[in-house]
Amino acid sequence: MPHEKPTPLQPIVAEEFDQLIDPFGPFESDPRVAVGVSGGADSLCLALLLNFWLRRHHGRVVALIVDHGLRREAKQEIKQLAKWLTDYKIEHHVLVWGDQKPRKRGQAAARDARYHLLTGWCRGAGVLHLALAHHRDDQVETLLLRKDRGSGSDGMASMPIVWEQDNVRLLRPLLSVPGERLRATLRSWDQCWVEDPSNDDPAFGRTHVRRKLAQLPQRRQEVAHIANMASEYAAARAEADEATAVMLSQATQIDPAGFCWLDHRLFLEAPASVGVRGLMQIILAVGGNKYGPSRDSLLLLYETLRKNQLTGGRTLGGCYIAPFGRVILLCREPCASDHVLGILPGQCLVWDHRFQVTLLGRHSSSRHKFMVGRLGENGWCTVKRESVGTNERKLPLFVRYSLPALWDLDGLVAVPHLNYRGGAYVGGTDPGFAARFRPRRAFAGPAFRGVDSVDLGGSNFR
Repeated sequence: MPHEKPTPLQPIVAEEFDQLIDPFGPFESDPRVAVGVSGGADSLCLALLLNFWLRRHHGRVVALIVDHGLRREAKQEIKQLAKWLTDYKIEHHVLVWGDQKPRKRGQAAARDARYHLLTGWCRGAGVLHLALAHHRDDQVETLLLRKDRGSGSDGMASMPIVWEQDNVRLLRPLLSVPGERLRATLRSWDQCWVEDPSNDDPAFGRTHVRRKLAQLPQRRQEVAHIANMASEYAAARAEADEATAVMLSQATQIDPAGFCWLDHRLFLEAPASVGVRGLMQIILAVGGNKYGPSRDSLLLLYETLRKNQLTGGRTLGGCYIAPFGRVILLCREPCASDHVLGILPGQCLVWDHRFQVTLLGRHSSSRHKFMVGRLGENGWCTVKRESVGTNERKLPLFVRYSLPALWDLDGLVAVPHLNYRGGAYVGGTDPGFAARFRPRRAFAGPAFRGVDSVDLGGSNFR
């Protein structure tokens, strides 16, 4: 017996979008919000909804279009998208992925490149907020994919409505809204959109999940049920985040040189689940990695700390961990901080996923090609040799080796955390180099915020 055709869902109206955007406030008096726009129905709908909302609140939206260079038709699609945005008087910029494309992990690599370009543009333009068009169907697909991969309870919480990445605030105001309603909204405005053929590419796991969901006899009810599962996992994750944040605020001392002291006694007084979670967050912040070490490795380190058996230094997740009396040192493993970054005067970049580095002033000499890299053993020897007026700050040796340093073709130029300026620099001019500890992952950021509850038109958040 054929299934009864479901009733079409209603478009999103201005009053409802006010409710969807409310959890992300308060915004600045004249907010500027960037939105990643591919031309598909989801992102185009979000861009237009934000445009209408921001104009009413004396702000403006900026559409960011990423050209991955992966499909021949993309150029024409971007041209069409730019025309639509111009018709709505929306500022837009095309960001080109110019790096060599990897042969494997194509979709994951493209996603990482997209986030890098989007957040990089926001930082450079001083835009605090980046809106993303993930909706309820994406949330459900994410949960099912993570379930198939054996994710733990944190992973099953799926996507948060707000997150911080690379010092940019990511907003997902449509996470409780079914994708059907976004297309219905565009149709109500007689607005077309671009269909990306990769959404139906069977090479991707998400495509298989999407097809299975489409075949469910009671699809809407099943999807709503799965979305509520994600909400329950999100609530549990938020509770654990809050407990961990309290422990870290009491047991850790974070140094602007990019390392952490951990009070051994206070750390062990916390429940084991909180301790393990806190240890992971420290390693992510100090190590600068996107993903933490395996849970088995993490548990082994925790047990070693619990039994007070950390007699020598250990390495894990790009970090060096060693006992210092009653405290534990967690710093960047020097040999892991091998990022070398070219920098020009006036640029503000991120080095080693941990430091925001800035080079000020003007340098006209062609030989002044500046690079940011770790200080290392040789650099530290230079600092010691020219240590007149230098502040060593009694930093542990491995911390010194992993400090961000400015180099040119002649050698070491500056080490901000040691107040070092190379005396051999032309004219003794201060190169104006600054390095601020801004890790990709905060030690204890805001608790995970997921959708509180969902229904066919749900817009309630926790």
